[in-house]
Amino acid sequence: MVWRTGFVFEDSNALSLLRAIRRAFVLWSRPSLWRYVQRQAMNMDFSWQVAANSYRELYQRLM
Repeated sequence: MVWRTGFVFEDSNALSLLRAIRRAFVLWSRPSLWRYVQRQAMNMDFSWQVAANSYRELYQRLM
């Protein structure tokens, strides 16, 4: 399974992490898919502005 921007593991334990790492190695062995995921992740906006807007929107919904 390929994610758009990275790898997810559901449970916070060693086995789930190991499975995610294995999926990463499988993806890494396919250069075109690896580059796709890299580009998708690099195009994401992780700025404080985005985080602040998300919190503001949540606050407004709760009011």
